[in-house]
Amino acid sequence: PRGFERGGGYTEPLIEPMPLRSCLKQCAVVLQVSDKVFCAHICITYDTFCLARGGDVRTTTDNVPLLEITDIQVDHKSNSFTIQTLKDGQASGRSYKLTGQTQDPADSATAWKAEIEMQQQVLIHERDAWLPNLQKRVKNAYNGRHGQNIVCAMLVSNFLLVCWESQFRYTGNSLQRYSKWEGTFRTLDIMFTCAFTVELCVNLFGHFSPKVLKSGWMIFDITLVSTSIVALISATQLGTNAYRTVRSLRVIRMFSKLRRLKRVTKAVLNSVSPVMNAFFLAMMVAGIFAVMGVALFKKKSPQDFGSFLRAFFTVFKVMSLQVWKVKGLRILVPPDYKVDFAVLTYVVLVVIVMVWVLLNVVVAVLLDNYVQAIQVEEQKLAVKALIEQQNKELHSGGIIPLLAKMTTLFDTKEQLDIGIARLFYVLDWDESGYIGYTELKNGFRKLNCQPPIELTWEDFQVLTNGGEFLNAKGELSLHNFHSMMTLQLKLYVQRHMTDCLGIFRHSKTLSLENQMMLGTIRYLVLSQQADTKDGEGVLAKRMADLAVRVERLSE
Repeated sequence: PRGFERGGGYTEPLIEPMPLRSCLKQCAVVLQVSDKVFCAHICITYDTFCLARGGDVRTTTDNVPLLEITDIQVDHKSNSFTIQTLKDGQASGRSYKLTGQTQDPADSATAWKAEIEMQQQVLIHERDAWLPNLQKRVKNAYNGRHGQNIVCAMLVSNFLLVCWESQFRYTGNSLQRYSKWEGTFRTLDIMFTCAFTVELCVNLFGHFSPKVLKSGWMIFDITLVSTSIVALISATQLGTNAYRTVRSLRVIRMFSKLRRLKRVTKAVLNSVSPVMNAFFLAMMVAGIFAVMGVALFKKKSPQDFGSFLRAFFTVFKVMSLQVWKVKGLRILVPPDYKVDFAVLTYVVLVVIVMVWVLLNVVVAVLLDNYVQAIQVEEQKLAVKALIEQQNKELHSGGIIPLLAKMTTLFDTKEQLDIGIARLFYVLDWDESGYIGYTELKNGFRKLNCQPPIELTWEDFQVLTNGGEFLNAKGELSLHNFHSMMTLQLKLYVQRHMTDCLGIFRHSKTLSLENQMMLGTIRYLVLSQQADTKDGEGVLAKRMADLAVRVERLSE
């Protein structure tokens, strides 16, 4: 198995094969590095120049963004061309002198220069296009803190206006005062409708995509704004159009703006389906009591039990804990107030079955599913906090982005060892068998990691344990590089487990058993003895085998 190639479909490979299927142009060339000459394979994609040193298309050793190519010099006599890259770019200012191996005009140095420059012009045109840049700025402004505060203020103000208008509209003395404010209310209504129309247009422009257009909140916003516009156009005077009542529904959009309120709303909506099942059961039993009431009490009280719907409404009043007041059906019958056991039994059964049992079942199902939904949301927040902590570490310097990616790209120890050997081969630009600081810094920068790795001299000293892994020339061999990367990977896993344990304990989303299990695993990793003599012997044997594989790759 080749190491660091796949991550189960979830992580992009660290060492990628040549993108031959999606490339625009490819050919075999000769690469000159200082006084050494290597076989190589090159190709160009939509936005990248790719090179496989050694000619093995399974291993891309260099990916140069086309916009980082600053100059291309062509030597027509030797049919070679030299690519100069940006000094602070992904290729660290390296020069690639490439010579074609065929006389095909399509693979000539001039043809390669023309192809690269043409793709650069396409990328520059897309980068400087005004519409995508404007859409991105509008989206960031709308989703920003100030943009969301303005939208929330508009929603609250509109709701207060609707409440104020409803207070004066239909009361006796206030109706005269309302006529004085009628023009003001209409003007404010027009202003709010226009404001929400503009807000919807800004939202659609900044987030325009099929997925967003199909979202429930976007459909709700479009419906509200469209109905409000129709109400303004069709209304002859304020308050005469039934469509105007939808103005009060605008405040519901607050549920999607405030984070805590959105959590509660989402939890309630997730509880609706199981609650509806329990509610359907309660209504079925209420229907059974209604049928029984029609059969037993239709003649005595036709007003309350004369039909199924009348009897169902009577049972519903008992469920709402109203006093039993049914004409002709008294529990205590005057004048001597004897107990009517038929009515008493019916009322007691309705109260016990419907009120004490089934309605509590509905509430219990609601609470259970609500609590579960809240726990799921808390777990998502805990995972989000963990991701934010990892992102902080990714931007804290060192090789954290590389270690984070390595942990997802191997399943066995053999895959890890082969992956580290292939990584050494990619970093060893001149294939000398040793890597110095400059070569390691430039090599880490070109790896497929986000954010890109910017290795400093202080980071290099920490990685090499103050120079313990370096030889007399200050360089790393394959054996010492493997030891260094294994040690750093182990330290990274330990820190990651500590972060997981702390965050999940703080959020209270991890059970006590799982906390103990994670703590035990962390202790075992910390107490692992990696420097035993047997372990050193096995490692030395494995590294000798990897050295043979690296020699085969360089042939």
